[in-house]
Order: sequence, then structure tokens, then C-alpha cells
Amino acid sequence: MSDAEFYVGIRSSNQLPHGHGGPLAVGVRGPHGQRTLRALPTAPAPDAFEWGYYEGRGPLELAEAILHDVLGCEASMRDAHDFMQQIVSELPRDEFELPKEQVTEWLLARRRASTREIDLFAVAWAAYGGEHVPGTLPVREHLEAVARAVSRDAWPIAFFHDVLEDGVLSRAVLDVLLDPHELAAVEILTRRDHVTYAEYIDTVCAASGIAGEMAREVKIADVRHNLSRLTPERESLRPRYENALQKLTARGGGNAPPSQ
Repeated sequence: MSDAEFYVGIRSSNQLPHGHGGPLAVGVRGPHGQRTLRALPTAPAPDAFEWGYYEGRGPLELAEAILHDVLGCEASMRDAHDFMQQIVSELPRDEFELPKEQVTEWLLARRRASTREIDLFAVAWAAYGGEHVPGTLPVREHLEAVARAVSRDAWPIAFFHDVLEDGVLSRAVLDVLLDPHELAAVEILTRRDHVTYAEYIDTVCAASGIAGEMAREVKIADVRHNLSRLTPERESLRPRYENALQKLTARGGGNAPPSQ
């Protein structure tokens, strides 16, 4: 007999607003039978599970419950939100069978990605050696603030968004550390000599493709954080940052991820 476990769900024939049947049961099937999957005690609508899309609380509650069942503890909001979008929203709407092993592999991939992010942050922080950015704000605090305000995919770009412009790391080093989209985004975010700030922002706004989208997301977070930390001595920069933010947000980007 196989020791494999599966998360299973089946719908009733009652139609919901989304045009498919309502949940009949969600459980965990294994070699010793089937047990009911329960929502977290903190869930606003216990056992109101949903899947096959990612609108409302139902899909998120299912994501939280499955991850809790695998981990034995509550998952971070970021993990639950991403699991909902990447896995739960893609489950067949009528009924599904999700191997527990697949969930475990998804979590392990997340942990490997987190390890890479920690390593990249350490490289970026070491490159600056504790220097400060305008407004006497430590680089570490600025990098962390920008990273918290962007999606997980954009974290590496947030860590390195100023390193080429500041001259603390070379493009050759980044070529080893980053994938092509990430490197292209950092290059978009690098202001060249003899380019005005307004021209630079126009270039970021006009950048195309995945790199352009990620560059704008990071730049919006960067500008917002710079605005929030302006000192009286640098208050004259406020109109510049506000104009830049208006252009960047009009172009699109800058949605913050769920808080942890």
C-alpha cells in the first residue's frame, strides 16, 4: 500500500456566483483512510474553502489550511498568498487531487529561494560596507525597506538597484549573481552620467518587457522610501521625487506584497 497522501476536494451541484458548484468536501486521503481538512481557528469563515480561482477569502483559507497541515504550524502570509495564486487557483474547479508531496516540494523550493535572497542581501550589504544614503539613512535599512515594498520576484533587484550607479559592484559581478531579467532591470535603474533625473525617470517609465516592469516596481518603492525619509536639509528634493512617483505610478507597477 502506498504511503502517499493527497488533498482532495469535490463540489456539489449548487452553483456559486463564479459559475461552478459549491464545495461539498475537502479532505486528506492517505493509506489509513480519509480525514477532514480544517480551516485555521483564525479564519473569518471556517471551512468555506474554495479553489480554481483566487478571488475572496475561500482560496486563501484553503491555501492556509493545506500549508498548516504540511508544516504543523501557520505559514507566513506571503507563502499562503503565493501558494493560493500558484497552486490553489490552478486546481480543477469540479474536483481536485493534490499530492502532499507536491506541496512539500513547493515549500522546499521556497526555502531554497529564500536562502538565495539572504545570500544576495548579504552581498549587497557588504558591498556598501555600512555607508549611508541621502538623508543619513543606513543602506541596510533602505535596502530592507525597498525589498519589503516589492514582490518576491523583485527582491534581488531591490537589493542591487543602486550598486552600478554607486560604483560598489561591477556588472561582471552582477552577471554571476543575477538572472538576465534581474540584471537588465538593475541596468534600467542605473542613472548614467550627464543624464538628468527627469530624463532618467522617463527612461525607466519607457522600459519594456519583464525587466521594465520589475524596474518600475522597485523604483516606485525606492522613491516612496526616499520621500518618507527626507530630512529638512533635503526637503528641496520633494518635488523631484513626487513628480517621479506620479510618472512611475501612471505607467504601472508598485503593488506591495502582503505583509508577513
